[in-house]
Amino acid sequence: MEWNVPKFPLDTLSDNGLDWLTEHGSWLTRAVSRTVSDWIETLTTALVAIPPWLCIAVAAFAAYRAGGRKIGLLTLVGLLFLWNLRLWQATVETLVLVTIATAAALVIGVPVGIWFALSRRAWRTFSPILDMMQTLPSF
Repeated sequence: MEWNVPKFPLDTLSDNGLDWLTEHGSWLTRAVSRTVSDWIETLTTALVAIPPWLCIAVAAFAAYRAGGRKIGLLTLVGLLFLWNLRLWQATVETLVLVTIATAAALVIGVPVGIWFALSRRAWRTFSPILDMMQTLPSF
């Protein structure tokens, strides 16, 4: 059986919307990208300038204080292993990226969460969108 329902032009609409955003919003995304890149580079340079053994000792001590002897020892052994594998630079870069991403999520998420908690209308409006986003792998 043949369906004669016209196809919804989602691909064309998406392409046109992306083209419009690129044309009219690239100045903003480029500025944000430059700023975040500068933060990443500055923090990575600062952390790499500290001797790895000192960073490892501080991290192991902090883990010991927060989680006990086993956590402190595992932190020490794990970071020493990464240093031994010559992965210290990559470890520091990953730590910086995760820290910046977490900070950005908190800066955005806490005010939005407070807004949703205080506004029943906002919660009812955005709740279905958030539910949908939870089911999509990219989010």
